Amino acid sequence: EDALNIVVKESMRLHPTAAMGGVRVLKEDLLLDSVQKKGSKYIPKGSIVQMPVYCIHRDVSLFQDPDEFLPQRWAENPPQAMQSAWLSFGAGKRNCIGQNLALTEIRTILAALCRDYEWTIQDAGHQEFYVTLKTVNTMLRAQKVASSH
Repeated sequence: EDALNIVVKESMRLHPTAAMGGVRVLKEDLLLDSVQKKGSKYIPKGSIVQMPVYCIHRDVSLFQDPDEFLPQRWAENPPQAMQSAWLSFGAGKRNCIGQNLALTEIRTILAALCRDYEWTIQDAGHQEFYVTLKTVNTMLRAQKVASSH
């Protein structure tokens, strides 16, 4: 993948919008073992389950140095388990219907901002975490670069 795509993907891994993921009520028992066997563990039908995207995106068994911004982890043939664990837009039948539009807008705007400005961080702020993850009180300084077009 190109540099812009891997930067976007890694940024969304570290800062997922829906950090707590989706909540569902199971319509049938969910078997936790890959093969049903005596003593298999399961979550019973009717249970409320949640997919903690923030935690999955920082799982050390899936992402080496999970708290580090390392876009190159996505560059060439990332492991299938890591690709499947990227859940910024959910997964399966109920993933975000606006995913392609959102990614197109993110890439277009980010490319234009990087082309036209040089950025410095004045204050990194802090993150607030509830259902969503957001950065609060961050201050960036943008310096217009000389136009070449």
